[in-house]
Amino acid sequence: MKHREKNPFYFGGVVSKEDFCNREKELDELKRDIFSGINILIYSPRRFGKSSLLLKLKEELENEGVKVIFLDLFPVVDEKDFINRYFDKIVKTLISKKEKIIQSLKELVNLNFNINSTIKPDGSITFSISFSPKEKKTVLKEILEIPFAYATKNNTNVVIIFDEFQEIEKLGLEKEIRTVIQNHGRKVSYLFSGSKKSILTQIFSDKSRPFYKSVKKFPLKEIALEEWIPFIQNKFEKTGKKIDEEIIKEVFSLSRGFPYYIQHICYVLWEVSKEKVKKEDLEYSINLVLEREEDSFWEEWTNLPPSQKKALKIIIYTNGKNIYSKDILFEFEITASQLKRAIEQLLKKDIITKEKDGYQIIDPIMELWIKRNF
Repeated sequence: MKHREKNPFYFGGVVSKEDFCNREKELDELKRDIFSGINILIYSPRRFGKSSLLLKLKEELENEGVKVIFLDLFPVVDEKDFINRYFDKIVKTLISKKEKIIQSLKELVNLNFNINSTIKPDGSITFSISFSPKEKKTVLKEILEIPFAYATKNNTNVVIIFDEFQEIEKLGLEKEIRTVIQNHGRKVSYLFSGSKKSILTQIFSDKSRPFYKSVKKFPLKEIALEEWIPFIQNKFEKTGKKIDEEIIKEVFSLSRGFPYYIQHICYVLWEVSKEKVKKEDLEYSINLVLEREEDSFWEEWTNLPPSQKKALKIIIYTNGKNIYSKDILFEFEITASQLKRAIEQLLKKDIITKEKDGYQIIDPIMELWIKRNF
């Protein structure tokens, strides 16, 4: 059987090791903040490489001897589920001898609950707690205190990463969590991250909310083009192919630096090209990526009311600038108040974002898809 070269590009999941394109500056800054005991909010659109960065950060901190508890809130359904998932992560991260869990925990907090362990079909063990509904608040407080108690007892630092933290709004746990963790000082650093900018902004910037001004904000920026050029060229060269800088620049500009789309387009480019990537290979690859994403774009588009569809067309037509000008409103047959309402809804749905000089559709390939279809 003929040996087939493996495609050097990877997309659609968390990237690591040789698939991870440079984020050295961000990693250094995050580590400095963490070692200073600062709480951080890190946000970026979906497909921007946030989870990959967080897992790389976790790996680097662990290599330096720091205990890191990583909890993704996206699958959490309610308060009880949060308690059990968080407890499971705490046990697996902080307690080295699993048979001595109860003893180890009793040395840290007043244990007033029963601990269960369940063996899953894959052989792994999950730890959970039994408690009655009226004990829920007390148990939650005790669980939230464990990392701090551990850090104090062992005179060490603990880092907690809550990924997709915007989900906390649905769980109604903002007040409970903030009340406990605000007393954890420099011993425990909290890193909150998420992809719904509109909700996260409210949680951390609204004066009436518990987490108001409690974090350093860290919006994740695109990886610079200068980093992508050698990264992409190197992957092509290692597999006996060539790609010009000009084509990489086009890929970067089209995908506005979104790592998911850069890797996806390069994956297709590598598949379709012979020894050297040609201009027509790029056009073919972009069309193929658009085709693959089309179903999800159609679904999003068909669920929008007419005024919001018009608003998106206006943003594309005007590059997001001066969208309320008389000529634009006349041309698209929409009133200023209708457009304003539509824009507010699109911001809430995280389909668009407000930049200094106007509005922008967050997903660059969705923007291209709307341009080509409408």
